[in-house]
Formats: sequence, C-alpha cells, structure tokens
Amino acid sequence: MNQLLVPVLQFFQKIQDGDLDLIDVYNNRMREFLNIVMGATYSNLNGFLQIIGSADYFFKLLEVWFNNSDKFLVTVYDLKLQIVALIEVLKNENFKNDQNKFEFVLNKLLQTIEKLPKAIDHRLSLLKKLSPNKTAENSNNSENGTNDQQQNGSVNGSDSNDEFDEYDEFDDLEMDELNKDTPLDSVNVGNEFKKFVQESKLPINQEGASALLTRF
Repeated sequence: MNQLLVPVLQFFQKIQDGDLDLIDVYNNRMREFLNIVMGATYSNLNGFLQIIGSADYFFKLLEVWFNNSDKFLVTVYDLKLQIVALIEVLKNENFKNDQNKFEFVLNKLLQTIEKLPKAIDHRLSLLKKLSPNKTAENSNNSENGTNDQQQNGSVNGSDSNDEFDEYDEFDDLEMDELNKDTPLDSVNVGNEFKKFVQESKLPINQEGASALLTRF
C-alpha cells in the first residue's frame, strides 16, 4: 500500500499548497488518485491512517476528496466505492466520536447515495444504445442485488438523452468499467448502508434511511 499511496499523498499535498503547475496533472490524474484513496480507505482505513500519520491529516485529504468528487466521481463504480469508503470512515473511532467531522462525512455519504440511482440509469441508457439484449444481462453489475432496476431497465423509468448530458464526458469510462471485474461487483451498497444505519446511532431515523434506500 505504501508504494501506491506515496505519489498520491505528495500530489494531494501540492494541491493543498496551491501548486498551480499541477493543473494538467490534476485534470488527468485526479480521478485515479481519488479512487486509490477511496480504495485504501475502504480496504484498511486503520492501516491508511498509520501510513499518513494522523486522523487530522486524513481529514485534510477528505476535504480535497470532497472538493473534487462532484467533478471526477460520477460513474457507478466511483459512487459505489465512495459510499462503502465513507461508511468505513463513519465507523472509525476517530470520526464517529467527533460530531463535526461525523456530520461532515455523513452529509457526503447521503449526497452520494442520492446520486447513485441516476448514474445507474445512465449506465443502462448506454447499454441500450449498444445492444438492447445486453441490458438485462449487465444491469446487475450496475448495483448488484439492490433490486436496482425495474424490468423496464430504468430506476426512474426515463431514457431521455438530455437527462444524462452531465455524464457525456464519462461515457467511455462507464462502458470501460462494464467490461472489467471489480472488487465491488458482489457488494450491495444498499444493504451495506442499511446495515450501517441499523448498527449505528445515526442522526437519521429508520424512516429516513428507508426513504433513501427506495431510490435504489
């Protein structure tokens, strides 16, 4: 993990320092680096914290992460990874006992959950363009096991191209991810969130959690 994270952490530090010479690298590598940070957070947050030295520095990384997530994290895989990574953050002692930090991360988690259904719809719209027969076969890869898609292949029942204009520049990334196996293919993020709500004393009631889950 160390060798993978060192250049990422150096990059994030330069962003925090306002190094404008990184603008080209920033645009080309930010999504990749964010995915590395999210992967490390999800797989072994305590080990990640040991590498970077403190929870306070990790919180600074979170600020860079959150400031760039809307621009760079828009595919189904990105959002699923962000959801499970943020759940791990909220379960960690360094954050769940700090109300301000906890609420900061929780708000981002809820925002991400709200975005996922539209990203799934976008993925399905791309599949329909390529081959209508592949839609049913691949829909389970979009959000495995969340009863994610209705039989018409759309969470919201809409195929409007205009609806997905914001995703156009990420079409190739989304399609590329459909052809890859990922560690999250078997992870049901809806169930992970529901389990987390049930096991944690969240400032969100069960009715509110259920309302969010109906979006999947």
